[in-house]
Amino acid sequence: MKYLILILSFVFVFSCQATSQSIGVMAEGGTPKVGDGYFFIVADSISRGGFVATMTFGRDPFYFAVGYLTQAEKDSISLIPGVDSFPKNINPNIPAGQITTIKNRFDELDIPSHFVTTSITWRQLLRFLVQYTQIGQRFYSQNQQKMISGNIAMQTLWGNLPPGAKNKLLNVATSFNMTKEGFTTNSTVGQILKGLVDQVTGAPLTFSNGIVL
Repeated sequence: MKYLILILSFVFVFSCQATSQSIGVMAEGGTPKVGDGYFFIVADSISRGGFVATMTFGRDPFYFAVGYLTQAEKDSISLIPGVDSFPKNINPNIPAGQITTIKNRFDELDIPSHFVTTSITWRQLLRFLVQYTQIGQRFYSQNQQKMISGNIAMQTLWGNLPPGAKNKLLNVATSFNMTKEGFTTNSTVGQILKGLVDQVTGAPLTFSNGIVL
């Protein structure tokens, strides 16, 4: 495959060659290594030290990372268990052949998947993932639990949620100054969460070293 799509692995066996690879390292003086910027999703068990920039992915055991790499280096890094890469050009729309894979993986990870179609770009998908997990982090800090747990499931209708579960989601929305027009009785939790993310995904996201998503 040209690149891997969100096939996140949580049990890893590393060879000496894999663990010693230079992943987007910084040159002397903090200058980014020569190459192109690639976005990755990386398991927590892999060191962040070699990446140019990283961002925690909610409460789950993986994170976003950016590396300045040559094509050969990127292809090699993509083969390490626990590292999943996105294409260099993230502006095109997602190919039809990747939609089912992404939706299935999102469902497994309790991430809204109903919106994933060929009409969105890789960049839009990445922005959604970053912002969704920011909401997840806030939810955890307020409630000491993940958003999708207990009485909350992605397909649960808003009208069927107990008052306590509703209040937790409402409190998260309020903490971000988000509007709540989408919170209707027949909306699913997944639709509501996507609606919240849509309110904050318009602006570019800037990582360290001036890398913009």
